[in-house]
Amino acid sequence: MHFIYPTFSIFTSANATSVEQVEYQSGFQETTIMDDHRPLDIAIWYPTHQTEPREKIGDNIIFEGEYAVRNAKLAGKNHPVILISHGFGGSWRNQVWLASALSHQGYIVASPNHPGTTTKNMDRMVAQNMLERPNDIRRTLTYLLSDPTFSAAIDPLKIGVVGHSYGGWTAIELIGGRFSASLFEHACQTYPFLASCKVYHQQMQGLDKESDYFKLDKNMQDSRIKAAFVFDLGLARGFTKKSLANINIPTLVVSAGDFDKALPAELESQYLIQNMPSSTTEYLSLDAATHFSFIGICKANAATILKEEEIDDSYICENDTNQRQAIHQLLVDKILSYMY
Repeated sequence: MHFIYPTFSIFTSANATSVEQVEYQSGFQETTIMDDHRPLDIAIWYPTHQTEPREKIGDNIIFEGEYAVRNAKLAGKNHPVILISHGFGGSWRNQVWLASALSHQGYIVASPNHPGTTTKNMDRMVAQNMLERPNDIRRTLTYLLSDPTFSAAIDPLKIGVVGHSYGGWTAIELIGGRFSASLFEHACQTYPFLASCKVYHQQMQGLDKESDYFKLDKNMQDSRIKAAFVFDLGLARGFTKKSLANINIPTLVVSAGDFDKALPAELESQYLIQNMPSSTTEYLSLDAATHFSFIGICKANAATILKEEEIDDSYICENDTNQRQAIHQLLVDKILSYMY
């Protein structure tokens, strides 16, 4: 693994407040945002002093969960916020390892299930409106900042977004990336083997190219977000170079190793690095990581169980078996170094 560009904090003001240096327990709650838009299920992790009754959140026969106290009382104030966008076909459960670790350090972490591209809600018709993904994150942040329980405990100068895979695309949208459908389709003619091209074409299948669904160059930037952390994203080559060059907030771009030829770092993550400002962008290449190193820790017999399924997904729990926990800790430390 190697680093490019220096690490820096997102805070330059001498008056910026810092999170209390206290080791917290994890509180957890689920809620559904019911505004004038589509219902949005979100999970929220947050610092608490309560220790009981604990339960394992996100635990199943494949992945290890993390302990938290459901509906515990929020503790402390001036907390940073991290918003997490999951990958295509994933859910908020994919990054409970990150949400738990950060809540122990005094962070409020919120992650929605993106309708249409979530594990138990895969709907191509819903997923076609790609810009709903960044809008889901915007709505999640608005909820936190308006909810009486959380709003008074948040430091509005310390808000970051984390995205894995399709969630990485979502994160770049939120910090100023502008996506061009024609640019991406041209890239897919050159690199048709890319997994992102296959997902995109499957998702947009049957639509008229003049449809509003292809008008993806809208500005989805959210000025409330002050830092971004992008884990092995896809769809990168659809972002215009001009929009990437104009991104001016600290961004950590992380790529996985060369395990999947359909997810090459040189054509995805490195496209961002080549076009984003070097003064505010850091690149971290994790050669030992696979694309799935950024989701939960697999249990000992997980690969075997997956091999027995009708569709062989055992690769999700292979290759990085002995290193995923260390990779997770490295990423937690990197986020903390940006947002202290």
